[in-house]
Amino acid sequence: MKKQLEELFRNSKYAATYYRNDDIKGDYAILKKYPNREYIWLSRDFGTLLFPLQSGISPAYLAAYAGYENAEWFFLSKGEVTKIDSAAAITMANKLPDLPYGEPQRLITDVCKLLSDQNVTSSGFAQASIREKDVCSWGRWFEWFKSTEQPVMQKTMGNAIKAMSSRT
Repeated sequence: MKKQLEELFRNSKYAATYYRNDDIKGDYAILKKYPNREYIWLSRDFGTLLFPLQSGISPAYLAAYAGYENAEWFFLSKGEVTKIDSAAAITMANKLPDLPYGEPQRLITDVCKLLSDQNVTSSGFAQASIREKDVCSWGRWFEWFKSTEQPVMQKTMGNAIKAMSSRT
């Protein structure tokens, strides 16, 4: 995927933008942190953003640029690159993380991993102050994601709580 990202970076109509060298380093860090995923790559006249899909990260990071004229949007999957529009990107970014709802131990592990990711527990404007990640704290997480208008993680937490509640 790094090869495709480098090619996109070189061939983007905004390739000469001043900030891009720092942004591409950030994009590589996202590739490393969230491997084996599908991504949206946003190239703007003032930089780039690689967004890992189904990661629990707020789609607001992309939605802020919906309709922005000086932007290119790409879907990256299994080494393939497809140019898309902002509406398709936002729809894809709203897909929930794929969690093992039928397997309680794996669900707990995977939800705790999501809640340990600062990119997930940040709204872009606020960082969660909740430190606990155990099942008993999930209701507070649900409320925090609701209060910060993060529907992806709000729904994810609601589904996880429901799955665990149905086990008792």
